[in-house]
Amino acid sequence: MNRILLLVATLLFVSIGHVQEANCPPDCRGADLSGADLSGSELRGIDLTGANLEGANLSQTDFRGALMSGADFSNANLTRTRLEGANLSGAHFADAFMMGAFLRGANLSGAYVHYADLSEANLRGANLQGAFMEGVKLGCGNDSCVERTGANLEGADLRGADLEIADLRGANLRGSVLSAARFSNANLQNADLTGSNLSGAWMGFADWAGADLSCANLSGAELEFADLSEAILSDECAP
Repeated sequence: MNRILLLVATLLFVSIGHVQEANCPPDCRGADLSGADLSGSELRGIDLTGANLEGANLSQTDFRGALMSGADFSNANLTRTRLEGANLSGAHFADAFMMGAFLRGANLSGAYVHYADLSEANLRGANLQGAFMEGVKLGCGNDSCVERTGANLEGADLRGADLEIADLRGANLRGSVLSAARFSNANLQNADLTGSNLSGAWMGFADWAGADLSCANLSGAELEFADLSEAILSDECAP
């Protein structure tokens, strides 16, 4: 108990703006902060590799440049949390609330983001290669989401994802699994979906202009109201 209190006290010390002066103690790696309230804290550059943050309140916390690979954020509140440039590879975000999170340039390769809510999140330049994102929500209801463009989702698992109104212009979705995903009113202009699996996906009312669907699997996809006239549909797959 004393060790946990000492760790929380250390984190709070860092949170009030002393992250440059205070080194993260060794026990920050793998620390158990499940259920902790660190909302609004200043934790820029902290090392929480493999830490347990399940159910923690991290809303509006500043984790820019933090090292958190393999950390567990399941059911955590990351609303408008700053994660720009953070290393979140292999981290777990199952059922996390990530509305409006700032993930520009963050590394989420191989992360587990099942059923997380990423509505309004900024994913510009984020690396989600090979991420597991079944049932994730990527909707976008305002102009702030233009910053989502160019995200790397190559090989990501987005089965059953809610991509309604999502802005994925220029996104790399090569080889991704998008079966049964919903694209209603999404913007996929110039997105690269080469070799992706769109079987059973709902593709109506989305903007597919310039999208590359070469070698994509469209079996069973709902194409009613889907305008693919300006999309690239080819059986020849670019390497």
